[in-house]
Amino acid sequence: MIDLQPSRFNLVLTPCQADFSELVTEFARQYFADQFTDYLLGENCLPHVTVCQFQGPTISKVLNRDISVELPDFSLGTDKDRIFQLKFDHFYLRSGRGQRASVAAATPNNAATCTVGLAVAINPALLELQQFYFEKLKQLGYTPLTLPEDYFPHLTLARLAGETIEMPNPVDFRHFFGSRDFSLGLALSNTAGVMLRRI
Repeated sequence: MIDLQPSRFNLVLTPCQADFSELVTEFARQYFADQFTDYLLGENCLPHVTVCQFQGPTISKVLNRDISVELPDFSLGTDKDRIFQLKFDHFYLRSGRGQRASVAAATPNNAATCTVGLAVAINPALLELQQFYFEKLKQLGYTPLTLPEDYFPHLTLARLAGETIEMPNPVDFRHFFGSRDFSLGLALSNTAGVMLRRI
């Protein structure tokens, strides 16, 4: 079940093409709807690549007021209109969640959950962007939650329960591996990393 209560801010890259968002969402729901725990792409869980999650002003204030009032010193500047081209180059499976996740698949002897998604190909510009905003958020007195040394750019499809996972046939996700345009924005997320809405 997805928690709809926002608890943190998320600087995100979201797909510019609606058809790609629909493609990954439909894929996730087709293959993982019966196994997901707290993360499954859909109406209340939007596809994105996180740049940096952070804690800042009280969320309730942001919901009731203009974001520029609550985050007066935070600006995306020219990055707001910048298009970032990302390429996904493999399908990943990580056991656990958050900073405890590893690249090993879940087994009876480790985590009871695992995360599946699309990994972004090595992208120096994206790594520089993440480092820049991590430092900027610290300078503004906010608490960045995505550490540069742990940064793994990806698009999560679902978080699953169970000791075994029936993975799709590789031919079913061949359409994902290519360059796609993404735009930078600010969003609200829950503690599981679900992007609930842009702000």
